[in-house]
Amino acid sequence: MQCIIIPIAEMIPVIVFEENYNKQCNGKNIIKVKNWNEVYQFIEQMKSMKLDYER
Repeated sequence: MQCIIIPIAEMIPVIVFEENYNKQCNGKNIIKVKNWNEVYQFIEQMKSMKLDYER
């Protein structure tokens, strides 16, 4: 099975759960998490980063 999120991840960060159906989903901007707590932590981390369009 092919990972359909790779083209999306080329443009924006994508969060995926570490599950069998996501095993082939690897690459830049693909963030693998184990639970919703890790999703929350990643989003909080991203909020604290300065993005290019905010400069």
